[in-house]
Amino acid sequence: MKENFVKICLYSDIHAQLAPLDAIQEAVDKENPDRVVVVGDLVMLGPEPAEVVERFMGRRDVDVLAGNLDWWVSKRKDETDPPPRTSTMSGSTKWSKRPVIGLSGNRSTISTD
Repeated sequence: MKENFVKICLYSDIHAQLAPLDAIQEAVDKENPDRVVVVGDLVMLGPEPAEVVERFMGRRDVDVLAGNLDWWVSKRKDETDPPPRTSTMSGSTKWSKRPVIGLSGNRSTISTD
């Protein structure tokens, strides 16, 4: 009996950065998934929000769900409306600047091999 499988690629938190998005898309293309799902936070915190959003406009092969920051950007009333969890994000920024030890044990590298 033949089993049917669906290969799904899921990623999130691009945060307006084209270089990481390019790397992710290259890896996704190599996997040749049946479906690609992006679960939010395309914008905020990075330098290229419009360019990142533009990459997904009109693509029928990718399902994009809005993240909390995507939702906030689309719903905020004016520039003084603070983003969700501002204090949490401030602490997260400090934490994120620490060196990363990836799954392979190498600094700044996360490997799934």
